[in-house]
Amino acid sequence: MTMFSVYAGTSREDQQRQLTLCCRLDHAVSNLEPGILVTGIVAEDVLGEDGRILIPAGSKVVGHGFCDAERARFLGRGRWTCFVGDHQISALGILMDTEQKEGLTGTEPASGVDPLKVKQAIYRDGIFLCVPAGTEFFIRLQGDVSIQELGSIYNH
Repeated sequence: MTMFSVYAGTSREDQQRQLTLCCRLDHAVSNLEPGILVTGIVAEDVLGEDGRILIPAGSKVVGHGFCDAERARFLGRGRWTCFVGDHQISALGILMDTEQKEGLTGTEPASGVDPLKVKQAIYRDGIFLCVPAGTEFFIRLQGDVSIQELGSIYNH
């Protein structure tokens, strides 16, 4: 296993060089459960300053979100991880919508949702939110970016 770390920067000058991932949700996200796992697929190649592909389209991205009842949005601040081949790329990031506003706006879900779970979500969070699968979103990464080689099952 190898560990490599680079710095994307958080100063004003470095903010120009933030990595932004364009993604799509691979499943609907809701606050039916207290912990909200946000998973998606990177929709466009992410290029480095030298033009090389850092994160190819089709890579899986995973992070955690939480319900902000006051703004009726899902927010996601914290560590986001991309799985690229046999590597894991992690960095602090912020979940953004397509208008570059923080978070994703929740909507009313289609039928088929357990009414008891909806009531529990409203009791816990003050609101029930759902974002459909396929929704486009962005992850703005900054700070330390770590790249870790994942072991292959064939190497053991």
